[in-house]
Amino acid sequence: MNEVTTTPPNENPAETQSSAQIRNQRIKLSAVSSVISKIAGISIPLLILPLASRNLGSDYDAIMAIASLSGIISMVSLGQGAAACYRVAKYATEPNEPAEQSIFISSLVSGLVSALFIALIVLGLTPFVPIENLFGPQLKSQEPLLRFGVMYLGFQIVANALNGGAVNMFTGYMETHQIRLQMALSYILTSIITPLIIIYTKSAALTMVTMMGLPTVLQLGLLFKLLYKDKPHLRNSLKRFDRKLSIDIFIDNVKQSISDVGEILSRQVPILAAGFIGLSSNEIGKSGTFLNWQISLLSIFIMLTGAIAPSVSHAFQDRDWPWIDRAYKKVMIFLAGAGLIGILVLTIFGPKLSSALYKANYAFNGPEFFLLALTLVASALKSWQSSIAQAMGMFSANLKSGLIQALVAILVLIPASKLGGVYPLALCMISADVCRSIYLIWTYRRFRSVQISALNSGR
Repeated sequence: MNEVTTTPPNENPAETQSSAQIRNQRIKLSAVSSVISKIAGISIPLLILPLASRNLGSDYDAIMAIASLSGIISMVSLGQGAAACYRVAKYATEPNEPAEQSIFISSLVSGLVSALFIALIVLGLTPFVPIENLFGPQLKSQEPLLRFGVMYLGFQIVANALNGGAVNMFTGYMETHQIRLQMALSYILTSIITPLIIIYTKSAALTMVTMMGLPTVLQLGLLFKLLYKDKPHLRNSLKRFDRKLSIDIFIDNVKQSISDVGEILSRQVPILAAGFIGLSSNEIGKSGTFLNWQISLLSIFIMLTGAIAPSVSHAFQDRDWPWIDRAYKKVMIFLAGAGLIGILVLTIFGPKLSSALYKANYAFNGPEFFLLALTLVASALKSWQSSIAQAMGMFSANLKSGLIQALVAILVLIPASKLGGVYPLALCMISADVCRSIYLIWTYRRFRSVQISALNSGR
């Protein structure tokens, strides 16, 4: 990589050092809170899903199908997300209340409008669509539960938009520890309440609501904490609404949502496709369980990247490339070491743990855990590169990389579907994530070179 040789004009070294110290302190806070959150979150694959698979029968497969559909809807967020985080990062160490108010209300309005639009489509159209057209003939017998689940998702979309309004601001302020601790609390309460629902009611509908909805409701506390404790000046932001800014945020997030098409096609679609091409509904349940394991373990795997990414956005706007370069190098070394350890541990010990927790038809064997470990490595690398692109406002590059990911997933899914089981999902994830990462690394290196050349020339 090119070296930075010129100090940016009008830069105060003391202020730069102070900003770097603040970034490092908040990374440490985020890392510690991430550990707490991830320990709490691992209860889903280790406690809730095993209980559900043993007590809910074939309804468990329907819950996994709804969870996959929920993942698709949450990714197509349109009006909220990284664009607001990127913009508010500028004020993490240099407060500007009017500007912060404008970003908050403009992003919140954009998110709510798009959420209501998506919710109306879900609530208005799905009651008239044959259930087998959504989930395949394998789940036809679970139609009442699936209908209920889809209608429930329509209401959860709006709650997620409100939650996103707070998450975006805390992320931009480099205070992701606030998010992690709230998530940890919601996971702990969910891991207490949901098992009781499963054991004493054996109701798939109540299990679905508590497992998926309770964290969303509890995490709404972030919005109240933001407005009534941490940043009370944001409560009076309605007069700062900027229609142009709201549209700009919406457009950037549409780009981000399009980039998530690759995520959808390499994750949720293979699960739902099993309802059409699988031999039984059990393939849906097992693939959904595989993805839940992957998501939970990935969140542990990328604790460091999740803590650093918001600070990269701040450092980029400070034009502190030496700090970014150090952070980038450390993360890549961490991912390589953690990847090797993860592959060995999961392949050796995973099958015994899985067979002890789950019914035989939902447990994973050695080769399946080896593939799970590979998906973690590929996804962690992709997540880091995508976070870097978002942190620097490279939404167009992220969009293109998502389309590449989607194309690879489609090309792999068709032949891999003949293998059955979790193999279509795993192979789609690994190949698509690796290809997306390669493109993002290439574009990042080009972007960095251009930025540093401009910095060194004094522009």
